[in-house]
Order: sequence, then C-alpha cells, then structure tokens
Amino acid sequence: MIKKLTIAAVVLPLCMAAQAREGAYIGANVAWSQIDTSSSGGVLTERADKKDDGFGGALYAGYGRMGANGFLALELNVAMSDTKVDLKLGHDESTLEMKDSFGAGFLMGANLPHNFAAYARVGWQSSEFKNSNAENNQHWAKTSKHDGIRYGVGALIPLHEMIDVRIEFARTDYNKKTYTHDTKIKPSTNEVMLGASLRF
Repeated sequence: MIKKLTIAAVVLPLCMAAQAREGAYIGANVAWSQIDTSSSGGVLTERADKKDDGFGGALYAGYGRMGANGFLALELNVAMSDTKVDLKLGHDESTLEMKDSFGAGFLMGANLPHNFAAYARVGWQSSEFKNSNAENNQHWAKTSKHDGIRYGVGALIPLHEMIDVRIEFARTDYNKKTYTHDTKIKPSTNEVMLGASLRF
C-alpha cells in the first residue's frame, strides 16, 4: 500500500505547478514504530516471524528547492527507538531491539491548495539492532548495523509562514545479517511520524 502511494506521490509533481517550500529547515518528530522481523538459525532452529511495536523520535535537517513542476528536498536524520521483538521457541528466547539510526533521503512533492503540501520519500537508513539470546541457561548478545531502503508518503500542514507540521507514513526494508550462533535476521519497520519543522 505504501509503495503504491509513494509512486502516486512521485508522479503528482509532474502534473502540478507548485510554489514549494524552498531553503534550509530543521525539525523534530515523535514516531510509533513497528518491527516486522524474520529470524532463523541459532536459538531459532526454525524460521520465526514476529511483529511488535514501540516509540521513538528523530531530529532532521534538509534543504529544499523549487521547480516549475514541484519541489525536491534533500534531508538528513538521526533517530532513536525503544522498539523490540521477543521471539520464543520452547524455553529458548531471542530478542531483537532497535537502537539508534541515521539516514538520508529525497522528498519529492507538490503544493496543494491553502499552502498544504504532499510528498513522497525515497532514501537510505542505517540502524543499529541488538540481538540477545538465551538457550540452555546460556546468554549472549551481539549488536549489528543494518542498511535499508526507506520509502513513504507524507503531508506538510502550515502553522505559520516559517513553520510546518508534518505527518508521514514510512517503511524501511533492511538487509539480512548473520549474528552469533548463525542466527540470521532480516528486519523491516513501519512508522507513523508526527513532527514540526522550522524553515529559514
């Protein structure tokens, strides 16, 4: 669903003339995050799929340019989260926790009536995950960074000529990594983010 909305939002600027948000901006958001993880090997001798959710937040900064048919912005972000997933197989347990992350992305969109704006995001995100395991009274953990492609759609709602409220729905598909005891983990995240940005 998010992929279809992203494609639609990318095409939208090609069909509209816009007075885009132009210049530098900074902002912050709070986020509800859901981890969708697929794990196998190690403690989880069989493949296990599990979803769970938590909360987090991010700081971001970017620069936007106006074009004849829409606007384009390059944005950097740093984020943190307390989201984790517990996977169990009998008495054995494996926990995946999402930690800090950073990334970059392009926002592509067009202004709507009353200075509202819709946009699509395509970008890259690098996130740290911690995998903790318990098996036969033994405990071990490993932290690893996963790189992923983030895509989503959002809207900017004006509060002031320099301040926008932002709501965004995004998904990040991360690569697979091998942890201790040959545990292979491939996470993805779904996020709903609400934030505000100040333009210069």
